[in-house]
Amino acid sequence: MPVIEPGHRDLSTEVVFESTVPIPADAAEMLVIHCSQHDYIAQIADLVKTHLRRESFYPIAVPGGPHFFLTLDHLPKFAWAGTHWTNFLIAHKRLSELVLIAHEHCAWVQAVSSIPDATSLRVYTIRSLAHMHHITQRLYPRLDIRSFYAERSGHTPTRFLKVG
Repeated sequence: MPVIEPGHRDLSTEVVFESTVPIPADAAEMLVIHCSQHDYIAQIADLVKTHLRRESFYPIAVPGGPHFFLTLDHLPKFAWAGTHWTNFLIAHKRLSELVLIAHEHCAWVQAVSSIPDATSLRVYTIRSLAHMHHITQRLYPRLDIRSFYAERSGHTPTRFLKVG
């Protein structure tokens, strides 16, 4: 990491926005790893708050979400970075829960798997998620691990299917 020397220059700052959202009183105990696909983020937060009954969580949102747990020979740095971020948060934040979320029509999964049709991609994604669930159970035996597959058709609500 580069060393930033303290300087004598004036570091001017200006308040441009002040959020009124309260900071959670309790420490988050859950890590949620999901894809960074923008139109699933609010629904994932709803799943955590409404179904899992947690006010806050630590997110890791990257393309493909928890797929970094799979050994990808052509993308070893992706697997390395994802597992190191996960290990860091588990070790330093005293987490007790891990949630893995994959979703239908994931561009990352489609690009990596080269599966063109939606039905085969759905099967592949769910099987991959089940495999990742078992991998994380071995890596983090003290954590409560849950996995979900998110899907929707058109404008219908997003459904989360339990996997693993």
